[in-house]
Amino acid sequence: MKNFILVLIFISCSFANVNDDFKSIKEDMQRALEAYKIKDISNATELVLYARHHGYRNSGLEYKIQTQISKEKAQHIIKKVSDIIRAIQSKKDIEEITAISDSFLHEIESCLPLLQEGNVNIVKRDWFKITKKIIKKLNQAKDAYRQKRIKQAIVMTQDVYFDIFEGSGFEKAILNLSEDRKVKAEERFRELTDLFKQNSDISSIELMIEDINNDLNKLSAQLLPEEKNKMSNIYIYGFIVLLFAIFMILILIKKMKANKTQ
Repeated sequence: MKNFILVLIFISCSFANVNDDFKSIKEDMQRALEAYKIKDISNATELVLYARHHGYRNSGLEYKIQTQISKEKAQHIIKKVSDIIRAIQSKKDIEEITAISDSFLHEIESCLPLLQEGNVNIVKRDWFKITKKIIKKLNQAKDAYRQKRIKQAIVMTQDVYFDIFEGSGFEKAILNLSEDRKVKAEERFRELTDLFKQNSDISSIELMIEDINNDLNKLSAQLLPEEKNKMSNIYIYGFIVLLFAIFMILILIKKMKANKTQ
């Protein structure tokens, strides 16, 4: 009985977050189908994109699938989203769109038992390397902007934010340092997007990217020692809570045995 309870505790802690993420995606997809039924194609498309960005990417679910299962699987799931949007734009029958949506959801759901929660690998991550990757992608967005491809530059910046900054766990790692620092880092991405929308001069774009680079490098330097200490504390507290739970269970079992003998 003790082993069963401990296993139950472990499973519930491990999969609560990914199951919540999946539930959020499922609800957004249901709303998208309802919008399509009343011929609101624009809203249906937006809801599917919202499910992709906020439920799948922003939550870190895509990154977990990439790193714990395979990049091919994560890309296959994204392709399903493109298939849904294409079907909506082509005004396919609701039955066909529902079938593609169900297939998309099934692909994600089948991954959930294989995923592990927590920040076990967060200390090992090279934040300087991730910062270089972010800046490289932002410079590519800048080049697209220079070529008057403004919408593409905006989308590329948003993808950097969701896929790399959040998806890699960088945002959560910064939160370990300070919520204020995390908010400021997020704001810089929004400010860069606003500069694109406002048709700002290229020098302003370059200055903002340089600011992001400097800020993320400073955060990377602070994260390495700080992160280890904070994560160690989390594990210690978690271990204490677990010991307390085991202690209470043992007392409960002892009382149950005592009652049986009376």
